[in-house]
Amino acid sequence: MKLDTAISKVYEMSLFEGDSDGLIQFKLGEDVNCYKISKDYFDKYKDDDDIKKKKSIYILYGKGKFYIGQAGIRKDDTAITSRIKEHLKDPSKDFVEEIVFFCDSANRWNGGELDYLEASLIMDFKEQGYPLYKEQNNETIDSYLDPSVKFKYEKHLREIKIMLDILGYDAIRKVVTEKNTNPSVDDNVQNDSTASIDVCKNISQDVLNVLLNKGRGKAEICRQQLVEWGINVTNKFNFASYAPRGHYWMEPAREVLEEDWTFALFDGKENEILVFYIPQNTFSYSESKDNALKLRPDKPQVIKLEIKADLKK
Repeated sequence: MKLDTAISKVYEMSLFEGDSDGLIQFKLGEDVNCYKISKDYFDKYKDDDDIKKKKSIYILYGKGKFYIGQAGIRKDDTAITSRIKEHLKDPSKDFVEEIVFFCDSANRWNGGELDYLEASLIMDFKEQGYPLYKEQNNETIDSYLDPSVKFKYEKHLREIKIMLDILGYDAIRKVVTEKNTNPSVDDNVQNDSTASIDVCKNISQDVLNVLLNKGRGKAEICRQQLVEWGINVTNKFNFASYAPRGHYWMEPAREVLEEDWTFALFDGKENEILVFYIPQNTFSYSESKDNALKLRPDKPQVIKLEIKADLKK
């Protein structure tokens, strides 16, 4: 078969263990190198002279979560493996199953390039709806970059995305479905602001424990559950649990009102999640209008939102 218009790129892949869980290396010419390794094999390579000094952008993955970071050279002349060792010792990172990292084949990436690639990947993952381990900063330095420098950074970023896609992370595709595709969930959930989902039998005990207990991470675990059920979740998403005083409350950033917005309310007593889809510009905020949402006086960047628990009656 002849392809009239095709761009050919040749990738070289090496399996050091002859096993997809072991160390895998991707090469593209003389530019970006990619390494993937499972957590179980990491100890074997953490002190490898050819790996430990590499200045890298890395992604930790496991149990449906991603963490994106960077590793520069340290005083002991190590880089990526020292940073990964720190993460694996952190109890909050016990979700990690796989480690992927990218580096310049000549190990020349400077702090500016690492910052740009890290921030750009975080932004892309957020926009595609990927569940990040926690809220991560994604401020880029676009306005300070010389066009020729940015062109080089963007080239490396494109190669990183392609290699992620080859590895099966679908880094350049949306993961949030555009419509409800799960027949076990009511088709009206997306458009009915009072629809509820009985989660007693459909939610795992691990997820239920996170939603019931105190601490962070509830919004992300709820988002993951909704996506698993095939429910459309917008980029702007908030979560609130039932409060003993008879209401739900949350403080979303005020700019959510200018975009399509989804929020979920969880009632631990009834074991149900109520999902709300709010089209952009449905509501406004104002201190003078009674029918508008209010901003917090001490934090005008957020909306003070309280919802009575009897709304579903």
